This record gives sequence, C-alpha cells and structure tokens, in this order.
Amino acid sequence: MLKLDIIPKHTIEPEKNAESLSFYVQYAQKLENDISVPLEIPRAISKSGQSYKYNVESRFGGLSIFEAKKLEEIKSSVIERIVSAPNPQMDMRAAEGMAYYELSKFKGESDARYFSKILSHDITGYGPISILMEDKANIQEIEVNGPTSPISIVHSKYGRCLTNMRFTHLEGFRRTINKFIYDSNCELNEDTPIIDVQVDDARLHAQISPYATSGANATIRVGGRSKANVSSLIIDGTADPNTLAYIWLAVESGANIIISGPPASGKTTLLVSILSFVRRHRRIVTIEEDINELKFYPNVANIVQLSGFKSKLFCNTRDQAINALRMRPDVLVVGEVRGNEARELFSGANLGVQFMTTLHSNENGLAVINRLLAKPLEVDPRVLSMLDLSIHMEKRNESGKHISQIIEYNWLSRAEVQGGGTTLENGDSVEMRYMAKDSLFYQDKLGESKIINMYCKTNSKQTQDAIKELQKRGTFLKSLSKKKIGVMEMADAIYNY
Repeated sequence: MLKLDIIPKHTIEPEKNAESLSFYVQYAQKLENDISVPLEIPRAISKSGQSYKYNVESRFGGLSIFEAKKLEEIKSSVIERIVSAPNPQMDMRAAEGMAYYELSKFKGESDARYFSKILSHDITGYGPISILMEDKANIQEIEVNGPTSPISIVHSKYGRCLTNMRFTHLEGFRRTINKFIYDSNCELNEDTPIIDVQVDDARLHAQISPYATSGANATIRVGGRSKANVSSLIIDGTADPNTLAYIWLAVESGANIIISGPPASGKTTLLVSILSFVRRHRRIVTIEEDINELKFYPNVANIVQLSGFKSKLFCNTRDQAINALRMRPDVLVVGEVRGNEARELFSGANLGVQFMTTLHSNENGLAVINRLLAKPLEVDPRVLSMLDLSIHMEKRNESGKHISQIIEYNWLSRAEVQGGGTTLENGDSVEMRYMAKDSLFYQDKLGESKIINMYCKTNSKQTQDAIKELQKRGTFLKSLSKKKIGVMEMADAIYNY
C-alpha cells in the first residue's frame, strides 16, 4: 500500500480523472488459435501471421455515453473518498471495492467486477503497466514506443507481442511513469527528460521530448519471474542434456566461463541456471549493477550478493569486484561485464578465484578476446589466458533461444598447446576448439576436450571415465526434465547427485 501523501498532487487533480488507458482493438471472446491467460482481467494470446498479439479483455466498446460519463464520475468519487479518509492510503483492493459498489447500481455483477478492476488500476495502480505486470511470470519487458502508440511486451514464450492497450495522452503517460518511480525520488519532466531507474525488481528507462522524437517512450524490464532452471532449458530447446552435462563438468572443475550473445538471447537465464551446478559448500559472491536477476535457491547458504552502481558517489561494479576478492570467494559471479571490472575478474582468476559472467557480443571466439582487450573492458593481456570457456547464445526468432557455440580456449602460456593457433599482440598464442557449433554438441571431440582434462585432473579420473560420467549426467538431466519437477526439486536433485 502507498500512502496518499507521497503521491504527486497531479495524480489526483479532478481534471485528470479521465482514464489514462484505452483499448484500440476490442477483445474478441473467441480468438483464432488463442491461448488463454487465467488472470483477474482476462486476456488471450493469438497468432497473426508470424507474430503474436497479447489481447486484454475490453468491454469499453459496449458502454453507452451515459455509462462512459458515469465511469469518470465514479473515478472522481473514489478519489474523493480516498483523499477525505482520516488515514488515506492508495490500496487497490479498497479502491476496487468502492468502485464496485457504485458500478453495481447500474451494471451487472460481471461488468461491475471488470470495470472496478480497471478503475482500481487506473486510480491506485499504474494503468496499463500494472495490468500487464499482473502477468509478470510470463512478461519480461513492457515497451511503450509513443505516448499513444500500442504497448508491446516481450513474452517469455511467444517473444515480442503487440497488445491492444495504449495510453490515452502524453500527460497520462507521464503521470503513470512518475507514480511508478515515485519512491526513487526521481521524476520524468522537462528538467530530467531521460531517466533510468530501478524500482523494486523492475528497471525502467524512459525519455520524453526533445530526446524522444515520438514525444515519449519507455521500456520496463520486469523482474519477479520464476527462477530459471536446467530443466526448463532442456524443455524449451535451449540446450540438450549432454551439452548441459558438459557445462556441469566445466563449472565443477573450476573453469572460468563467459556467456556471450546479443541482447535478450538468454545469457542471464543460462547463467542463473548453471549456478545450480556449483557445489553448495563453495562460497559464491555475486555482483549486479541494476536489476536483481541473479536469484538463488533458499538452500544455497554460502552466498554474498553485492550491488554496483553507475554513480561516482557509490561503489561501482569494479569497486565491488575488488571488494569481493577480499571476501575469500570460491566463485565470483558478475551479472554482466561492461567496463574495467573485467580486469578484476581476470586478476582474481589468476589468484585461483573461478569466475562466471555474461558479455554483450554478437560474435564468439576471437571476437570475445578482442572485446576483452579493447576499451572499456581493457583486461590485462598477461592474465587473459585465464579464460577457459565461452558459450555463445543466439536468438533465432522471437521465441527461440539456443546455445549456438561453445569454445574452449587453450593457451600457450599455460602449456595447454605446443604451438600454432592465433598469436596475440602480447606474444601469447591461443587455440580455439569448438565443442558445439550451430547448436550441435560435438561429442566426438570430448577425448581432446580441455574441460574433460580439467575434470580428470580435479577428480583423478581417466579420460574415458570422465566421458562416461558426462553421458551419465546427461541421462540424469534428461530424466529430470521429463518429470517436470519444480525449481527447488531440480536444485536438490543436482545437489544430491
């Protein structure tokens, strides 16, 4: 609940009582090839050609002029009652109850319930934003391209979908965005026309004129999604069981891993999932700049989670990476390397601290090395050889995310190769071995695999025994995915393996 006295005054002025949202396409009760979404305000997903549409139920088209005017009066009445209360609070359920009482005088129960929920979102919520966030288990991002443009979403299964909702005017957009970010002590206005704000487990980026040529735009990355897990990667086709078993051996053997790929290709999802392969007695320190995406299972006890900020007034990600190395971690996890915190990751690896992170890159292999050496990452060339493995994610269409490539890096300076390969400016040489390409895992190369060799050294195993262990774990993961067990059960099963 939000106290009314912290809500900006312009959100309750009577002349602003018209609805901030509208539906530009009426919701059909029966959509062709629709997938129903069971929420309080019904919605369905329909396919149109190669794209999907996310339709929220709309009953506004059936309102008479009298009823439409009555809705505005009821909204004003509810606001008046909230304002005049001895201890005013902006509570959605209370607002919904007040609106339902008035609506039930001239509408049937079903319509009264529907319109009271819409009004409560408009009065005490964030209009179309909070309506969409009711489905945050499936919605990853909310995109507003213009103040009155149709709102789009990025669905976890169906990719980018156009919705049938939009803001009615620029002022409604600004008022809603400022309500959403009010607790952050920030405001979207002429003095600050560009904002980038963390709000609980969501991150908002918004702009208005003159920088937004459409007048206004916003992108909200929605948090609170269900934890990623290995089972979902197999079910969704992101990776096959043997590929994940190979990564399991890599994590367990202490390999330093970078997950690369373009935006929204599933890098963080994969990173969170494979963290379940870390043995629970190991101390993990995580660092994130913004949104809290690196979520762990409750029974992972030995973990420290840190946050880095862009501001010069606080510890940035590099500062936190330096601090993390003072905490005696076994594994250092950075949500994404964007700057010179990469130097500290590789320096820590040179001291024996395993790292895992993600990197925005549309290419893999030598391109990852070049990115690491160039500004702003600027990894010291003398410790670049600490990189063992890169996993490249690819988004082939709006809904398909796959492990496209896996590359092992073998270095002359670490006596992993005798010669050949690519010679770098510092005189070191690297040989890149593809263990997966075009989403095909090369099992026939396991006998020469660096990861298999690392696992053998760590566990005093022979190569063939390690390969058999990989296949055994692949079969184990496949059986778990077929059982469709929950996140916790999956984590426990891997722990007890």
